[in-house]
Amino acid sequence: MPRGGVAFSEAYLDGESEQRFGTALAEFPREELFLSTKLGGYLRQPGASAMPGGGDYILDYTYDTALRSIERSLARRKVDRLDAVYIHDRDPGFAGTAYRDELESAAEGAFVALRRLKEENVVGAIGVASMDWRAQTARFGTKQTITLISVSTTSKPLH
Repeated sequence: MPRGGVAFSEAYLDGESEQRFGTALAEFPREELFLSTKLGGYLRQPGASAMPGGGDYILDYTYDTALRSIERSLARRKVDRLDAVYIHDRDPGFAGTAYRDELESAAEGAFVALRRLKEENVVGAIGVASMDWRAQTARFGTKQTITLISVSTTSKPLH
């Protein structure tokens, strides 16, 4: 990130936040911004509940879905490059009993797609993000090069 720059990352689930940021940030020089997003967790329909484990929230780390997710994020923000993309919600709390399968899917799908986009200079850094720091290093720590790790503290509203 450029010295004195500003970093932005917002909810990507339904795209509304990314559209708003794209509009608001359009007047600023792109080189002064550090833009990141996440991929992996999606809503079945706009406005649905984003609570993990609910029927409206699904995990999809496949190659094609990762490419579509980044393509949509770029379009909503009206930019041609993201400085960082996090593979998100890769932990047992979100994936439940499918955790191992989701982990493999992320390693063989989303990570490969992001590596391709990094080589094409569409994505800067590749990161992982979840609430379980141990899940961050599982599988990715040994087989892929991850530049960023983000550990969230809670998914519950702060009062």
